[in-house]
Amino acid sequence: MGRDPCGGNLPRRSRPGLFFPGVAMKRRSGFTLIEMTLVMVLLILLAMLAYPSFEAMREAHAVTRGVDDARMAWVTAQARASDDGRPYRFAVVPGTGHWRIAPDSEAYWMGGMDPSNEDADTPPLIREEVLPRGVYFVGPNGEGAGSGGAPQSDDPVPPGQYVTVAVFLPDGTARDDAHVGIQCGGAPAHWLHLRAMTGVMVVVRPGEEE
Repeated sequence: MGRDPCGGNLPRRSRPGLFFPGVAMKRRSGFTLIEMTLVMVLLILLAMLAYPSFEAMREAHAVTRGVDDARMAWVTAQARASDDGRPYRFAVVPGTGHWRIAPDSEAYWMGGMDPSNEDADTPPLIREEVLPRGVYFVGPNGEGAGSGGAPQSDDPVPPGQYVTVAVFLPDGTARDDAHVGIQCGGAPAHWLHLRAMTGVMVVVRPGEEE
């Protein structure tokens, strides 16, 4: 309470409920249950709408990486065939991401055979790798297409399980025209083509023609 010049007391500033007992001040402590439920429903709907687009983008990115890896493997095999003066084979396990490069000799592909004595002076390139997780090969005749890919494993694959895709010759050409598909999930496969006479490699994406 203040004092006025005449000695009286000044009333304090009026507040709801102070001079009007029937009026109570209401304060909101947070969102109601209905409001929170509506927000959650909206978030779920937005997530459901966005998920297909996000999944498609993820699969497209994974396939692009897989195509780049496979093409680089072809380039490596082609270059090594020229350097070593002997054919090199590129093979895959359809329905998985496993691929392998080795000289085009049965000693390197039958399994259980030791070719080390054959090339003691010139060690060959023997390379086994796996495509990015979730990405898998479709064989030249469509093997593994739409399979969704076998569970990814980094364990070595017996050489006898590989299917030959291309054989690169020392002069930069290939023994035959070749093609292999790279796929992820249920999306259409991208195809990597090799022209035997020139050794040229072409990537054909869904909807494109070679």
